[in-house]
Amino acid sequence: VGKVSSTGFGGASTIKNTVRDLNGDGKYELILYTYLKSDGYQGTTPVAMWPEVYRLKDGNYVPAPRDFPRFYDDEVLPELDSEIKKDQAKRWPGNPPVAHNVEILQMERDKILRVLGRDPTAGLQLAKDWVTSSNSETVRRAAVVFADMGYPDEHRAAIEAYRQALAREPRPG
Repeated sequence: VGKVSSTGFGGASTIKNTVRDLNGDGKYELILYTYLKSDGYQGTTPVAMWPEVYRLKDGNYVPAPRDFPRFYDDEVLPELDSEIKKDQAKRWPGNPPVAHNVEILQMERDKILRVLGRDPTAGLQLAKDWVTSSNSETVRRAAVVFADMGYPDEHRAAIEAYRQALAREPRPG
């Protein structure tokens, strides 16, 4: 599938990466990069996106990621894990862009683990840790994870924590 990280949209712009026969049955599946719930366009801020597989059913393409675990096991998860390890090795105090890339990659990996049913709470502990960060983007990512997992109370609290963290950060200018 090419590079799976959120920074490159995993090569989703090419037809060969978007339309594939993933299980060899002669039918084409679609691989569409999807935002995590409540994680829409954020300007130049990286956002979490995961490759969601759709299959043809009764003339319509419907979400079917659970039907294609090999795609995630063979192509997506190993690359995400490799990118996470590589970026964590580069992490040092005062280097937030790398830290943020790791957060995005972790969000993408954990979303896939939840969708496949392997770990329904994947990412929950990270989100609980992130919500206490002094960095507003890290707190915003916690809010996204809570929203995506269906935790409305935690999501609301994280949004408030995000607003507070944002107010404390120095403004450019």
